[in-house]
Amino acid sequence: MARRFSYAEKGKAVDLTSAPPPRKCIRAPELDTTDLIHQNFLTLIGRLTNPQQQRMGTMIPFISSRWELRGRAVGSDLGNHCFQFRFDYAEDLQKLLKNRPYQYARWMLILQKWEPIISSSFPSHIPFWIQLKGIPLHYWKKELLSNIGQEIGDYKEQVLNKKSAKIKVEVNGLQPLIKDAVIEFEGGHEAVLTFEYENLGKHCSYC
Repeated sequence: MARRFSYAEKGKAVDLTSAPPPRKCIRAPELDTTDLIHQNFLTLIGRLTNPQQQRMGTMIPFISSRWELRGRAVGSDLGNHCFQFRFDYAEDLQKLLKNRPYQYARWMLILQKWEPIISSSFPSHIPFWIQLKGIPLHYWKKELLSNIGQEIGDYKEQVLNKKSAKIKVEVNGLQPLIKDAVIEFEGGHEAVLTFEYENLGKHCSYC
């Protein structure tokens, strides 16, 4: 009996097993971008942390309508789950950076001041105030808090008093958050620390 050919072999159907077309590589010419760097100086770059739950088209007008600003904040979709806001005044931009972190649809938003860099991981940093639980009372020292902060992210500042010990740290919002750690003291003694992030919404715990 003669062999029967498939539709794909006969050229009458699309062969779904074929590989996707290669990605085109385009080399950019050497350009002077000084003017655009200046124009984007008052720009905020953001990223959604859960695009399935955070819709870009509704997020941009919603979040900007809640900001109390002196001037305008013009937002737009940049693709790849990133967005921008352009401001009229530096004080408005600084105000929003100071009030981070932000959430939308109960998931975290990543917001950073624009920088003239090329990186698929930019923006990625979220600043948090973190309550430190588990430090022995006789080790509530500024030097220890700053050391802990430097170990878990980009350490900024701290608040230390008789009631609480907390640090402000910029962490990578594209990585799982560190929720606990073991701190080693002289003599081989150890203490388990837990980190309580203030204003923490939903976030990826396994990416």
